[in-house]
Amino acid sequence: GDSITSFLNPNLFQDPETIHNIKQQLRAGKPVMIHNAFQPEYAEAMYQDLSSAEDAFELHAYAYEQDDFSCYHYNIYDLQKYTPLMNATLELFNSTASKEFASELSGRRCGGQTWPAASWYKPGSHSLPHSDWADQRTVAYVWHLTKDWKHGWGGHLYWMSETSFPFVPPSFNTLVLFSVNTRTQHMVTSVNHLAGGVKRLTINGWWEDNGWLPSFEDDVAQFAEGYDDWLDYFLEDSVRLLELTADQSFRLGQLQAECTAGGYEDEIRCNKLRYVYETLHEGSYWYNEIHYVEL
Repeated sequence: GDSITSFLNPNLFQDPETIHNIKQQLRAGKPVMIHNAFQPEYAEAMYQDLSSAEDAFELHAYAYEQDDFSCYHYNIYDLQKYTPLMNATLELFNSTASKEFASELSGRRCGGQTWPAASWYKPGSHSLPHSDWADQRTVAYVWHLTKDWKHGWGGHLYWMSETSFPFVPPSFNTLVLFSVNTRTQHMVTSVNHLAGGVKRLTINGWWEDNGWLPSFEDDVAQFAEGYDDWLDYFLEDSVRLLELTADQSFRLGQLQAECTAGGYEDEIRCNKLRYVYETLHEGSYWYNEIHYVEL
């Protein structure tokens, strides 16, 4: 299939310096906000498409007491309700070329399935702080498609860090990318009822790992090129632990339990695993600023 690069703004994404800066920021764990990200014809068509698909949006409201998270927003998750343009966008983001491009930018494994979905934050909609760290997610994307928005109406995407709280206001044709890990806390502030009929719209989702899980089996696939033992890759640089997905981290815990219970007799590898697992659950926030890319 086509690559997402065919629809991105060539003034940005054919500029080597811009690509270098995006790579540098993403690989340093910083979110990137890219103004005028897609070609204007594509952005306008998607905006018109979502604006006219009101009946397809369904309320999704959740409240989880165990992690103090709640959200309240409207989405199109049902593939049967996707418009032809949404289906084309799903195929575009899922193409092998697009996933290779996401991997090239981020340094993450993005070979799995992705499901770009539409979101509409109506008055009262919000999402409390969360990290997106779940399943096999590696790189998050949020394509903002909002016009004529006033800052006082809320709906801002805030990044939570120890030192600052930079935010991304709703805007038109702005792409936000970030490498998902345990420290990527962010939130969307409540939309004020003063917004009235102006719609806060996005296309959002996650590129994901292709399903790799840690294992002590001899034939387990490499996590990174040049490392026959995936443990050595993470031991060489502890920052790399932030490349592990939620599913991979959970599997590490299972392996750790097996070692503790004596179910795996290789003491050297069990010691390596113990260090990797304990290090993964330590540390501090990974970034505290947004890198802006604009024309």
